[in-house]
Amino acid sequence: MGCNVSFFAFDELPDLQALEAIDWLTAFRLFRRKGRPEWYLEGPSAGDGITFFERLIAEDSKLAAIGPVTAAVAKLQTDIKSLKKRSAGYDDEGLLQALALSAALKQRVLYVSGNDESLDCGFICKDGAIVRGRLELDWNKAVAIEDGRIRVESEYPDETDPDTAEPRRMYGLASQEATAFFRVETPWRITSDPHDIEVADYELVGSKGSAEPLHQGAEDELRAVWASSNKPGEKVRRYVAIIAPHVSTALRADLILAERQSRDPTEQQLLQCRRFVASRYLDHPRQLKALAALLLDLLTYLRLLRPRPRFRQKIDFTAMNRQLARRWRNLRVSIAIRSRLGC
Repeated sequence: MGCNVSFFAFDELPDLQALEAIDWLTAFRLFRRKGRPEWYLEGPSAGDGITFFERLIAEDSKLAAIGPVTAAVAKLQTDIKSLKKRSAGYDDEGLLQALALSAALKQRVLYVSGNDESLDCGFICKDGAIVRGRLELDWNKAVAIEDGRIRVESEYPDETDPDTAEPRRMYGLASQEATAFFRVETPWRITSDPHDIEVADYELVGSKGSAEPLHQGAEDELRAVWASSNKPGEKVRRYVAIIAPHVSTALRADLILAERQSRDPTEQQLLQCRRFVASRYLDHPRQLKALAALLLDLLTYLRLLRPRPRFRQKIDFTAMNRQLARRWRNLRVSIAIRSRLGC
């Protein structure tokens, strides 16, 4: 299965005119699953088919100015803190969009988001409010939202040993919410892996705008090195050399206050780098797992730099930048040593 998913879904066809009229929504594609009452909303792509991961293109400042939906996300943060647990993982940008879509379209919206780094969540929104949802809290715990109440659920019996526990299915919580949303008995499977998706089953029924220019380069270079006859250690060192300029650009202090358009090309290159090093099909050495985790955190950092609602204003981005830069320096040294020792 793929390592990243992010999309919105409807169980009734949205009013296309109303969807196109949403002022903060700059570009989207709407797909219908053939033979099923299912519609999927995602961002534009360089290709024609559905991806289940392309993000909507939105004017973040307009979205952040919608008071009721930003208040709903702020309340969720407060409610999670009231559980006296560490913060549960979810994408507040996508949740804002789901709440705003449900308010504008006057219908239920499913939003799911996940990756292979413990992000697994699903929300059902209606009229600008969270109706129900599930968010991963820990390997054995989840936050559940239902009927206006929030609680912690156990995914395993308390006596379960994490080393011997049956692994949880990737996107398991998001799949639970999708199953509830579409009212089906068979567990609904979520994936963005092109090997698992029958693209022909989904037809485009509406769109607005177009994909932002794709800056090719990083992934093609990395794959060329992977396909070469170089020794494994040499390949790893070359991977780092290709990725390094994009990481250095992302960590420039002046980008913290720069316009979003200034960061988009770098974010696109890092997405390609992350997709390559996190691939489950390329048989990478284990030392690249730490690099994949760093790139994911760096992408999260870049997304948080976007024009943001009030509840995100207190984040110390300078401190985040320094921490990521320190991790990057240490990781480069570690990879260089291990690649030469053959670890």
